[in-house]
Amino acid sequence: MIFRNRGFKIFRLSIFLFCLHAGNSGFGQNPNWSDSLEKYKRMPQQQGVQKMEAAIQRDDFTNDTLRFDYMGSILFRYSRTKSTDTLLSIASNMLSLAEQIGDSARIAKGNLTKSWVYRDKGMIDSTLHFSQIAQKTAVQAGDSSIWLSSLNTLAAVYYDMKIDSLQMKYLKQAEELSRNSRFARERVLITSNLGYLYLKAGGNSMAKKLFLESDSLTRRVAPSNYYGFYLNFNHLSDVWQNIGNWEKAIQNADSMRHYARLLQSRPHISVSQARYHYLKIKAGEKVTQGKWYEDLKNTSNNNLSPDEIKSLHYYTMVIDGNFGNYKEAYEKSYKYAELIDSLNSEDLRDKISSIRELYAAEQREGEILRLENENRISHLESEKKQSRIIALGSGFVLVLLAGGFLFVYNRKLNRAKQKLAELNETKDRFFAIISHDVRNATTAFQGLGKIIKKYVSQGKEERLDSLGTKIDNEADHLNGLLDNLLNWSMTQLKAVPTKPEKLELKKRTQSIIELFQNHASSKDIVLESKLDENIKAVADPNAYDLVMRNLVNNAIKFTAPGGKITITGVLSNHTVKLQVRDNGRGIPQEKLEKLFDIDSKKTTKGTGGERGSGLGLVLCKEYLELNGGKIKLESEPGKGTTATVELKTAA
Repeated sequence: MIFRNRGFKIFRLSIFLFCLHAGNSGFGQNPNWSDSLEKYKRMPQQQGVQKMEAAIQRDDFTNDTLRFDYMGSILFRYSRTKSTDTLLSIASNMLSLAEQIGDSARIAKGNLTKSWVYRDKGMIDSTLHFSQIAQKTAVQAGDSSIWLSSLNTLAAVYYDMKIDSLQMKYLKQAEELSRNSRFARERVLITSNLGYLYLKAGGNSMAKKLFLESDSLTRRVAPSNYYGFYLNFNHLSDVWQNIGNWEKAIQNADSMRHYARLLQSRPHISVSQARYHYLKIKAGEKVTQGKWYEDLKNTSNNNLSPDEIKSLHYYTMVIDGNFGNYKEAYEKSYKYAELIDSLNSEDLRDKISSIRELYAAEQREGEILRLENENRISHLESEKKQSRIIALGSGFVLVLLAGGFLFVYNRKLNRAKQKLAELNETKDRFFAIISHDVRNATTAFQGLGKIIKKYVSQGKEERLDSLGTKIDNEADHLNGLLDNLLNWSMTQLKAVPTKPEKLELKKRTQSIIELFQNHASSKDIVLESKLDENIKAVADPNAYDLVMRNLVNNAIKFTAPGGKITITGVLSNHTVKLQVRDNGRGIPQEKLEKLFDIDSKKTTKGTGGERGSGLGLVLCKEYLELNGGKIKLESEPGKGTTATVELKTAA
């Protein structure tokens, strides 16, 4: 099973490291103070900080560039002991100092430091604001190190918000930038985090490539990072299991056991033992009880992530059933179902919290505009009264001018009020969807304990394994629903970053096909692309991927086993027309007209019982419109559906 990566938590500890480097900036820094900084860094933390703080208070410490580096080192040492308000004050002073110096690289560092502190404070909108400024400034300054850190910070924010599509967007950019050998240490985490996202999305081939590279880099730059090896081999084992190569899945699980022992962590040893023996059972190999099984039954969950605990329950459930210990298997099944429900509830709370953050930021902007307009109107009325006292004639002119300004500002105020009303309407529609669709999705988890108990009482223990798979499928469905809800809400709040660029559609679409190939193969569906090399369009790559993922997923969902899905494209009048054509069940005309309407309930189960949220096509339409494109559906019941996407062609 996939363990949610801890990569960004690990990376957060290392991104402050730039503060430790007193760079050779060419500003004539005092070599004595520079040498002193290096000496203070090597001192015990409290003693070093006291020396640094005393140094920058001295009258003969006049080098502002070096002062910035001292402040960065102080902030780094305070990061675990001081309040976020104290850290924010230091970061703000660093940024002000960098702006006074006029050093673009340090301005980028100052903005990035503020974004990290705001992330610790849980202020998403401020974190995004300062990290985006840092990225832009770092690019202008040609500082690839800060540029890379800003990309990782943006990915980390979307990791916190659980928006995989935007997290992947920034990780891909970071992956390209980190190909320079001097970023080998940073690349260990970038490839691991990106591989995790591909694995989660079903892109096994790319995930395997990234995990193998992360493993190779770790051996070179961090050979004692046993937990990193442990995670990598777990994920590689997942990849081979998804592909169906049980031998290699077991081999990688065995390597996972090796590094768990090096970690000297009993809980992690138990997880790796459970996974190894679970895979052997699934592969049809004989498994015997031993000390490992006794240790497994006495395992504590201390130091395990929620995903590791979930996996441990699932593996143990299957192992207990294999050994005929049905009571224990039932108890683990019940705990597994409870944990899945708990994790999904937590995930739902996190995603709704992220949406509210974005919504609150938009509301604050509207409220600020309203207050500014009211202040301006009040000021104009005051000027109008004063002008009447001066002279009647000039007062008349001023009244006319004030009336004109008043009319303009009233119009702005009305627009602001209208925007707030639209936001409130959007919020009401969004939470109405949550109350309906999410409730339906979570209902699938209710009563699982009774079903498991029924299987055990009837002697149908072999069904427990399939029930675990069903729970996983329901969890995947709920997670997909939440992702679509969040992406849609971001389009309504105008929070989607859109950066159109030239896209090679054949190459990009092929990566989408690879993502869904296993899903299509499981239904015996042929999924193919017939796009030519010369088909290129201008669009935001993240938006294009989202649209194509939704269209291909829908086509697979509503195509019967043995069917076919084809992606084609043609150039026509400076426009690229892409078509995703299937020979599935088709859509009745009365439903076809409502598919892009967010207010209509239109979810239909797929040919394999798959469920959806009804938001996929709405997202496609809105993301395409943000990129100057459009979408059209044509369908005939019993014959299939064709989705046509139009985008601007690239020169």
